[in-house]
Amino acid sequence: MKRRSFLINSLAGGTLLVGRVYAQSGSWPNQAVRIIVPFPPGGTPDIAARVLAQNFGAHLKQPIIVENRVGAAGTIGVTAAAQSKDSHTLLLATTAIINAPHMSSVRYDVSRDFDAIGMISLFPNVLVVAANSKYQSVKEILADASARPGEVVCGNGGTGTTSYLACETLMHLAGVNLLQVPYKGEGALTPDILSNTVSMAIASLPTVLPHIRSGRLRALAVAAMEPHSDLPGISTFAALGVPNLIVHGWVVLLAAKGIPLDRLTDLELMLEKALTNESVSKTLTGVGLIPVISGRIKTEEFMQTESQRWGQLIRVRNIKTD
Repeated sequence: MKRRSFLINSLAGGTLLVGRVYAQSGSWPNQAVRIIVPFPPGGTPDIAARVLAQNFGAHLKQPIIVENRVGAAGTIGVTAAAQSKDSHTLLLATTAIINAPHMSSVRYDVSRDFDAIGMISLFPNVLVVAANSKYQSVKEILADASARPGEVVCGNGGTGTTSYLACETLMHLAGVNLLQVPYKGEGALTPDILSNTVSMAIASLPTVLPHIRSGRLRALAVAAMEPHSDLPGISTFAALGVPNLIVHGWVVLLAAKGIPLDRLTDLELMLEKALTNESVSKTLTGVGLIPVISGRIKTEEFMQTESQRWGQLIRVRNIKTD
């Protein structure tokens, strides 16, 4: 709860809208509402979208349809949402939405095509190795990477994902050369981490936490400003001699441009109320998503800051997608 309170206050500026009466003007929605998820069914973002869809449907009195539009590291789904013209499309977005434009030409502009509704969750990345890995510490990994440049494999969920950028950040800060191996999502990467086919990964906490708890993966460091309560005894990178390696994944809810402002305000309130709902919160925390309440303006500012931060690293490291 202490960590959750910190994140709520830091992202939302301490401002909550719970308790405000819903705006009643306008006829929106007057048809089914879509939530586009740019990732496969069954993953963490998909679970978040479906639990929110069920909650929202009860308030909006319209069907809420979750539509998985998969491909190109999320770009296909984001583009589909940006190009929708029905004013009834929402988007469940992750860090990839602000990273992709820095690496390749995309057919969307976040500021032009979307309005923020609010944050859903913010979570750190964590360096993991297989339970039977020879590596017992970050120091051992860096020493081996120094002795064998380009041979220690760092798996990731795809070029430009937080797990990819986390490995790039580690190489940049520690002055080592790892072999980046992109997968089609962290779900596809996980079996190769578990089997020790991949030497290491700095993956999102929701993806690897079940395997850490089961003992099949060993966490060596958390890419956060402070230790995480779900990872007792695991130090931050800074405490292990790699300062400034702070990498958070995040999940936000956006609306394609066209929804009236007062209805966006309603959606903002609905999201906040959903995240404080015991059933919704339990489902999200069950897959490693600690709910974080942040208003629309604070969420937009946060995304802009993240875009500037990762855009700088992408330019310095000359990261491009095919």
